[in-house]
Amino acid sequence: MRRPQVQYITEDSFRDWKNDYSRKKRIYVVEEFPTYRELKKNMPRILAEAYDPCYDDIDATVSVYRERKGEWGEWFEHWGLWQGKPKIKASGWQ
Repeated sequence: MRRPQVQYITEDSFRDWKNDYSRKKRIYVVEEFPTYRELKKNMPRILAEAYDPCYDDIDATVSVYRERKGEWGEWFEHWGLWQGKPKIKASGWQ
């Protein structure tokens, strides 16, 4: 089973990607977690680091990809802050 992973952009990763003319650097920071529970524990930190290069004043969204027990396929979730707490904004199967 694939481990849950989260992808997001930080200010540093965006700046490094923008200044790398060879385009070998990735814009996304990718973190893998042993369990979905561990990922959820770290979500406040991840959302605090996340950055949306298009909108400086809007909280960034992070993408989570995982498998669910007993189900096939890959599931995705888009997380963001709602009233200061991490919440799932959208989810689905792919």
